[in-house]
Parts: sequence; structure tokens; C-alpha cells
Amino acid sequence: MFHKNFFTFTAHDNADLGFQMGKVFTAQARTGIQRARRHKNWSAKRVRAQKFLVFQTQYFPEYSEELQAYAKGAHVDFLDLFTLSLEDEVEDRLTEHCTTVITDDGFLLAHNEDENEISEDQICVVQKTIEALTLFELYYYNTLGGNSVTVNSHGFVIAINSLSSKALQVGVPRNAIARFFSETNDPERALAKLDVLPRGAGYSINIVNAKQEVWNIEYNSKSVSVTRPTLPFVHTNHHLSHLKADEANLGESSRNRYRMASKLVRAQMTPMSLFGLMADTSNGAEISLTNRHTVARIIVEPAAAQIWLKRERLSGALTYPLTLLK
Repeated sequence: MFHKNFFTFTAHDNADLGFQMGKVFTAQARTGIQRARRHKNWSAKRVRAQKFLVFQTQYFPEYSEELQAYAKGAHVDFLDLFTLSLEDEVEDRLTEHCTTVITDDGFLLAHNEDENEISEDQICVVQKTIEALTLFELYYYNTLGGNSVTVNSHGFVIAINSLSSKALQVGVPRNAIARFFSETNDPERALAKLDVLPRGAGYSINIVNAKQEVWNIEYNSKSVSVTRPTLPFVHTNHHLSHLKADEANLGESSRNRYRMASKLVRAQMTPMSLFGLMADTSNGAEISLTNRHTVARIIVEPAAAQIWLKRERLSGALTYPLTLLK
């Protein structure tokens, strides 16, 4: 049994994929835009988004084509949709959310997806195939995808954590970069491209491959840091590299989640014990590993992914065999 909010798409190119997704997610696109238009600074966000669009179209034209087709399929304004797709990169501040844990010699990756109070119904499970590439992911409506957790048919698992930096500028949107990494078959080649891109805000990108090799990438508009961390490894929303010199002020959530996950994680764990770790609520509703902002949880092991969605909490965690990618 899979979630009610599990969707599959098969497309011959990015535009075809976008159009199909726009048709399926029409209601979500229209609702998201209607909600966004009620904000007094929506016009300013659209103006800022246009500047990001120039960079995305220059470096990743296929992603702009995909979102244009998504807007067409949903019968919504493209710039409105593109502005939504940037999430908080068009805000004056970036929020902190999400916790990733990698253990068991790289055989297990766990991730709690945290967002805001209206995001429970904004996330679903998607499997999308574009020609020979298949991506299985936690997906936020009205985005390019790749900005949560993705398992791709090249044998890579990619998990994203938000980072908050004072080094902000208009550039290639971080969600375009996240989508690019979600499709990777060669992290080193992807890193070479990342290094020369004019980047906007940054992310922490955690990557594990089928050989249990692990990468952590932290980047902002000024610099890129790459480590091959020892395991077990935990990342939340504060920097673990030299980029912390540019870190914006954070609340206590990120460091508290990091401390708790680091305390509870073991070098060898089962999927069930790791799921229990990620479900910890011992520090209350605001700063626990599972907190009031947690909208999804995923445990990825070699043969399967276990996914819990808050919007379908009564179903518990459901198992998706990763043979779906073959």
C-alpha cells in the first residue's frame, strides 16, 4: 500500500513533465498563488523573482521550460508560479528546517522534513521519469523538486538542509541547484559546475551512493565547502564548515536538533531504531527532532524507503520498494 498522495509521471522531456505535473496539481498551484497574492509584499517578490529567472534560464534553461509548462498545464501565470517555486529565497530572511542523519556505514539515511504551519498539505511523494532518468522524492507542490530527499536511478540518495547566510545575492536559485544535484550520476562533476555558478542562497547537500560513499556540500554565494564525513553523520541548519563565518543569526532549533541526533545516533542501527530516533519529541514542540513543523519523515535503505506523511498520519510509515527505480 502506498500513500494516497503518491503520484507517478513518465515524460519524454522537461516540458512534457512540467505540463503533466501542472495538470495533476492544478488545484495546488491555484491555491498556492491565491494565498501568496494576499501578502502585501507579493509584488516585490515577483520583481525579485524575475532577476532569479534570468540566471536560472541562462544556466538551466530546461528547468525554466519545465516550470513554464507546469504553469500552462495548471492554467496559472508563469511568473506567479516561478515566484512560488523559489520558496523563501525571495524573502528577506531564510528559515531553518530539516534534519538528516546518515549511519550504518552509509546503508541508512534518515531525514525529517520541517516546514511552516501551512505546509502539511504541500508535500507528497512523487516518482518522475524523464527519458532514462527516474527520480523518487518527497515533493513540494509548485517547485522543481529535488529540494527535500531524492533517490535517483543512478543509485544516489540526495538530502537537502536549509542554511541561513548573510552572503545573499541574486543568482542561480538554490532550488534549481538542488534539482540539478538530485539528478546526479557524478557528484564530483556536479561540484565542478557548482563552483563556477553565480549562486544565490545556499543549501547543505548530503549525498550517498550505492557504494556507500558519502559527500556533504555546504555552499553560499561566496564559497563552497566539500567534505567526505566520517559516519555516523548529522546535519541540520547551521554550518559545519568555514562557511559559518557568514552564518546569519539562527534560533535554538538547529543546534538542539543537531545535539540530540548526535547523542542518539549509533554507528550500527536498524531502520526501525533510526525511525524511532527521528521521532524523538523530548525537547518539546518547537525544537525537538520531530516538532510541530515536521511534515514528513523518510528512511532510505538499499532496498526500500519508508515514508511517513503528517497529512496521512493515520497510515503510519509506508514502505516503497526501490525497485520502482528500475
